[in-house]
Amino acid sequence: MLLERESRRRGRAEAQQRQLRVFSIALAGYGIDTVWLSLFAWQGVIDSSIALAYGLSAVAITAALLLVVSAGWNRHLRDPDMVAVQMWAGYLLQLTFLALAPQIGFMFLFMIFIGAAYGAVVLSSRDFVLAWLAVGLTLGIVFINQGARIGLPMATDGQRLLVWLILWATLGRLLWLNHEISRLRNSLIRRDSELRTTFEATEKLATIDELTQSLNRRAVMALVEEEFALAMRTGRKFCVALLDLDHFKQVNDNKGHLVGDRILKEFVRAVGRGMRETDKLGRFGGDEFILLLPDTSLGQGRLAVERCRTEVASARWGSIAAGLSITTSIGIAAYESADSIDTLLARCDQALYGAKRAGRNVIHARFMKDRGAEMEKGWP
Repeated sequence: MLLERESRRRGRAEAQQRQLRVFSIALAGYGIDTVWLSLFAWQGVIDSSIALAYGLSAVAITAALLLVVSAGWNRHLRDPDMVAVQMWAGYLLQLTFLALAPQIGFMFLFMIFIGAAYGAVVLSSRDFVLAWLAVGLTLGIVFINQGARIGLPMATDGQRLLVWLILWATLGRLLWLNHEISRLRNSLIRRDSELRTTFEATEKLATIDELTQSLNRRAVMALVEEEFALAMRTGRKFCVALLDLDHFKQVNDNKGHLVGDRILKEFVRAVGRGMRETDKLGRFGGDEFILLLPDTSLGQGRLAVERCRTEVASARWGSIAAGLSITTSIGIAAYESADSIDTLLARCDQALYGAKRAGRNVIHARFMKDRGAEMEKGWP
């Protein structure tokens, strides 16, 4: 619970920092616009009250947004970052002053396009279409009523210099926005890659036995269940074998658990050398492993596990501990139409005990015959 609360607290703090950064950028943009308006007022193009009203309006919008965030009201909104609210407030501000000061209308039109470029990154398709229609229709109304007055002031050198500076600054803001979009896209790509890597690692941890790197019991049993369901639908044969290391407990007690761990790892590698590509090996528990042999009859399965048994017996166990020799006993059973997974595994288990009773390092099979009667057969 403490970790969960700390995670939520950290998430809220990060969200607040992100929102404050966005508000700071927006306020800085409004500040730059106010400077341009003040310079136009100095040039005599507009009244100074326009610049003052614009600056106060921008401060009021930003203050209202900060109040909403500080009070936590934004957390109840569909868009907690209030991106759409900020964009609509910006649109309304620019359209209002386009109507109030049409003689420098080019500047407010530039700001509308900057807002549209920002909104295109974050808006949903529905909000994008709504913004396009609403702003476009409002611009049409302004053009109809103020179109003759909307201008690009070029009467003096000062005005021309100011227009050029605004164009240059607007280009810089658009390029910066494009840089931020690229940075965000790269960040999302990187995060997606990290999430994919984490997911793959988690998926591997969920299916792989950490010590032996074979499948764990849950994963291999899921494959057995899938093969069983396929066999029930199609009648396709398959085999399941249980492999147990002979006298492993004695070796583990005498040589130590570190040697025992190395033996289990080498055992999996040795069995892997005898397996076919379609076979699946999983750790069933302790020193017992289960081998799934899809699309395999009992005769084919016996040959397949015989290769595994031979590989285990001939492995270089002496490289782990001097004089060490490891063999495996194997019980195998083939799917029969009357089987359930439990009865199939039970026959495997009985066959494994039969292999141990027969002296170990052998293969025993247990199969159905004559209406449920079971038969056992062994191979040295």
